[in-house]
Order: sequence, then structure tokens, then C-alpha cells
Amino acid sequence: MQKTHTPGPWAWNEGELRSVESWIKIEQARESDLIDCSYEEPIVETDGGYYGPREADRRLIAAAPLMLKALRGALPELEFEQSPATQLVRAAIQAATDEDVS
Repeated sequence: MQKTHTPGPWAWNEGELRSVESWIKIEQARESDLIDCSYEEPIVETDGGYYGPREADRRLIAAAPLMLKALRGALPELEFEQSPATQLVRAAIQAATDEDVS
């Protein structure tokens, strides 16, 4: 069974990284005085930022789904090129997904 990542976009709030969809569900539950019923674990959970990732790292982590989408979109355009850039795109996709994209 192939493991998949949490679909993006992702956003940081209250020291946690979650999908934007999850944050919307949590906010709606709070506004309705309901218990958080999202049942979705955070992607990353920190102590509120003091010991967690630095701001630049937080932005990079949150941008990961968008970057993976961009790389996958670029790959067909580079399909017949054997340039270092094409190899780098393939390596990045494989590192992020463990898919064989050779």
C-alpha cells in the first residue's frame, strides 16, 4: 500500500501544521461550540514555536505540497530532456514520495 501525504495547502497555527481544510473544520467547530471533531492529527506539532521550526523552515514545510505539485507538473515538459535539471526534478519527486520516476 502506497503511503500518501496530507493534501495541501497546509498552514501553521497555534504551533501546529495542518491542512487548511482541517483548520477550517476546527474553526467551524469552535464557532458552533462543538468539540474539535476533525479527528485529523496535525502534520507537525510543536510547543507553539519556541522550540519548533524557525519561521523560514515553517514556510518551507508548509509549501511542500505546492512544490510537489509544481515538480509533477513540470516533469512532462522535461520528459525527453536528460539535463541536470530534469534529474533534479525526478530526484526531488522520488525523495518526497518514494515513487520511481526514472
